[in-house]
Amino acid sequence: ENSNGNKHLIKKIYLNNEEFMIASIYGYITYPPLGVLVFDGNDNKLIANGSLHSINAHRILIKRKILTGSAIRVQRRRAIIKYMFNNNDDVNYFKPIDLWTKHGLKGKIEQAIGDKGFMKCFFNGNVKQNDTICLSLYKRVFPYKDDKLFAS
Repeated sequence: ENSNGNKHLIKKIYLNNEEFMIASIYGYITYPPLGVLVFDGNDNKLIANGSLHSINAHRILIKRKILTGSAIRVQRRRAIIKYMFNNNDDVNYFKPIDLWTKHGLKGKIEQAIGDKGFMKCFFNGNVKQNDTICLSLYKRVFPYKDDKLFAS
């Protein structure tokens, strides 16, 4: 993902030959434009090639997880959601985070209901009974560091 922002999403997918990808590594300091060859660790087979884009120690890598729930009761723009959390403390902790649905609606958590993790939510449009409600969570991750590379 080549963007001008400071935060970059991690993708763990296999690439085809036409795709462009940026990788972050720990390694010796080198300057662009330097050719890069990437080999498989097991077979020593060439799996990628390219060039060094930039050196940036402040690049942030983030991983996204999506929590999903389903509506058990829908009243136009309000819905009661279950299967996303297990207790009301979790609901109250994630209350400031925005919700979204598979059909494109945005919403907010209004309040926890009971002690089983049910919650009352409010959306910007009419919610359907079969819609999936999602909450995105982000976590900072670091590239794999090989200790043999930095051994003296």
